[in-house]
Amino acid sequence: KQGMVTAAHPLAARAGAEILEKGGNAVDAAIAVSLALGVVEPYASGLGGEGYMVAVMADGREIAIDFRSTAPALATYENLGKAGELSKVRYTPKGYCVAGVPAGIGKALELATLPLEVLAAPAIRLAEEGFEVNETFSKVNMDRWEILRENAPEFLKDEMPWAAGEIFRNRSLAKTLRTIAEQGVEAFYSGELADSLDRFMRKNDGWTRKSDLQAYRAIAKSPIKGSYRGYEISVPGSPVGGPRILATLNILEHFNLAMMSWDDPLAIHIMQEA
Repeated sequence: KQGMVTAAHPLAARAGAEILEKGGNAVDAAIAVSLALGVVEPYASGLGGEGYMVAVMADGREIAIDFRSTAPALATYENLGKAGELSKVRYTPKGYCVAGVPAGIGKALELATLPLEVLAAPAIRLAEEGFEVNETFSKVNMDRWEILRENAPEFLKDEMPWAAGEIFRNRSLAKTLRTIAEQGVEAFYSGELADSLDRFMRKNDGWTRKSDLQAYRAIAKSPIKGSYRGYEISVPGSPVGGPRILATLNILEHFNLAMMSWDDPLAIHIMQEA
């Protein structure tokens, strides 16, 4: 009857807690957190991103969803060579990979209990009504000002960085989220959002096409199992770092870390070496 939500931003954690209070399960909350993070932490999260999810359900079902991004078909070695240095491609439409987050959410919905419209509501509210810019948002705005001015001016305030304490709104993202909430994640890969992205890419010399979006699939796998001091741990497999985490923990099992303080140089050295 109790739950806890953690996230990289307090407003995103609050979105997940709101969903738990509505009767949603952990997967419902995770989807709400993901969508909210894309609004309040756009420099590190978003619909255009990638990731993975490990879920262990109350009935014993376990799943590892791989929604890593993929390169578009036109991103060949030949075309990359013609484009010049990779650093010149990175912040341009050519550098866009086919996003996995919407498909990951679509696959995760199979384990959820509430409709996507309910799960997207906190994110849409934050995007429409706005939220207070924090120090991190402001610092990223300042550090990446030139890149944002050339590529994403809508994340600036009249072409200037946002200051902490100001209210930032993203009505374009709110519209996109509302489309996905009402039409499903298919809208991103084969519907009007896919058409819009295709037009943008063709106009701005990008490589991604609607066909790339239509071909994308999130993959449901079985988690890899391991243990640490008697606790069973489920992690995602390759290409992400789950197996490495298990290997690290199995090395640390040989040391009595409980006898050391958190800032003990020996403890830090052991963890670094592991």
